[in-house]
Formats: sequence, C-alpha cells, structure tokens
Amino acid sequence: MTNKTLTSCLGDLDFTDGTVFDACANTDEEFKLIKKNWRKKVLAEHPDKGGDPDKFRTTNASFEVLRDLYQQSKVKDGTYSSYLSESAKAEAAESDIDIDELFTKYSKNTNVPSWDFYEEAAEEEVPGYKVETARSGRAKCTVCKKNSGKVAIADSAAAEVSTAIVATSTASRSSSRAKKSASSAVVKQNDTTVIGLGEVRVGSFDKMAGSYGRWHHLECWRVPKKVQNGLTDPSDEESCLRDLLSMEEVLLTGLAAMDEEDQMTFVRHVINSDHWAGNRKRKAGAASGPSKAKSAKVASKSESASKAAKGGKKKSAGSTANVVPGSYSILAPGLGGAVDDE
Repeated sequence: MTNKTLTSCLGDLDFTDGTVFDACANTDEEFKLIKKNWRKKVLAEHPDKGGDPDKFRTTNASFEVLRDLYQQSKVKDGTYSSYLSESAKAEAAESDIDIDELFTKYSKNTNVPSWDFYEEAAEEEVPGYKVETARSGRAKCTVCKKNSGKVAIADSAAAEVSTAIVATSTASRSSSRAKKSASSAVVKQNDTTVIGLGEVRVGSFDKMAGSYGRWHHLECWRVPKKVQNGLTDPSDEESCLRDLLSMEEVLLTGLAAMDEEDQMTFVRHVINSDHWAGNRKRKAGAASGPSKAKSAKVASKSESASKAAKGGKKKSAGSTANVVPGSYSILAPGLGGAVDDE
C-alpha cells in the first residue's frame, strides 16, 4: 500500500494550493498546466542528467494517475483544485479515489526514455497525433488519396488521347462529358483511399483548424522520430505498449481508449522499423551502391564501344555516323532503320 491520494499526486508535481487553477476556464486548461509542470520536473529529474531514478518514477507515476483521471472525465467537481482545498486535505481518505493500485502500477514501470525524448515532447502543447478506429468509413487516407490522384491524372490523360482520335468537332461537348464520366468511373472503381469503418487510423493535429485531420491508413503512417525516441525496447511488444501509453496526452492521444486487439495492432506497426520515418532515405542510400555499379558497367561498355569504333570495326546495320557511343537515340517510325508501326 502506498497510501497515495490525488492530493499527494498533485503535490508531487508541485501543486499545493488550489488557487493556482483559478485562472483556468476548464479542466482542459488545468491539465495543460499540470502537463507543463510535469515536463519541467522530468527534464530536471531525469537520470540522464544525474537525477534520482526513484523521484523521477514518482513524478511520472503521479502524472499518469492525474492524466487517467482527466481522460476518464472523473475530476471531482470538474476541477483539480477540489483536491487541494483545506477540507480535501483533511479528509483525503474520504474525498480521494483509491489510486493505490494505479499508482503502484505506474511507479513500477522501469522504462525510462531518453532525456532527448522528453525535451522534444516538451515542445508539444497538444498531442501531435491521434490514433483511433474509423467511426464513419467516409474519411480518406491522405497518402492513398495523393497516390490515387496521380493515377487518376494518368488515366484521364490516356482517356483524352483516346477520345481525341475518335472525336469529331461536332461532338466535342458530349465527348468531354463522356471523358469526365469515364475518368470518374475509373477512380471510383479503384478507390482504395477510404479508411474502412473500424479500421485503425492515425491523424495529426492541425493547428490552424484546432482539430485532428490528415488521416492515414495505419499501414501508410510513418512513425515519427519523436515517437521512435520514446521506445525503450522496440523488440518487446509489452514494453512498447507501456511506452506508447505513457505518451498519452503528450505526443499521442486515443490509444488508451482502444480495445486491446487494436492497441496491439498499433504496437506491431510502431515497432516495425520498416515503418519508421527516415528509413526510406536509408534504403535509398543503400540501393545507391548497386546503382553506381550498374552505371560503371554501362560506362565501361560505352568506352569499349568507343575503342572498337576507333579501331575500324564494322558498324552494325542502322548505325549512324553521328551517334555518340553510350548515348541512346529514339528512332522515328519509318526513319533511320526503324520499323513502321503501320
């Protein structure tokens, strides 16, 4: 038994006087103030900076208890100051929720993300990302929509070329309508942009709109560096889940409200380094080796061809005196030895 109360949890974050919340209009603003104090304390108490690990865990555990209360809308009378009144302090055992089990669970968490993780998290006033299951089945994936747009443009261009061949000047207006209908039909038929009802999706916070948007299919979401830095052991699913839940209302929101199956679906996506932002560049860099080797081979062949030409070897049919070794010439149909397509 820890005999912890919500009053003592607030005390761990340096809140001892309820008047500190007087300027706050609602619980949301009060929690932002709590989060601000928590950030300052964990940066100062972090073991990487010589802080006491036990004190650091206590600060984190108290914050997570207060965060749970906020997420579940269980703050007494809608204000944290209700736990700091003189009567609340005197009657803590009666007025506070029994949080021993919850506090113990959080305080036993030995996962300690790096100091850099907390420093980056301190820059976020509002969680940057939201994970949830799609509630309507109408939202579209930002990545798929962008890729679909490219395909639609190509399909539309092909349709225009085809229509131009068979269209007549007198039927241009009806032909235009037909092209639009055909293009629309192609897009609808191949529409993979919609995030299905119940699918796990991830969105980002739009500061201009003040809400979450730019939704992604989970498989299209690249795990940001900030989230990566908070994973203490990406090889362990349970450890990763604890890490991600500790990011609730800091970098992420919504994960705690999901059922266990969907939570683990999200966890497995996050721990797969193929989904990490930045890995795409490294893959491209790794692929440059073979590409360079291939270029060297082409250059070698071009050099050999050049020497052969200088040596007076017989030219092949269709070659021209103006062709530079190693270059590529596109021959027009029926000219320069090319076969007429007709």
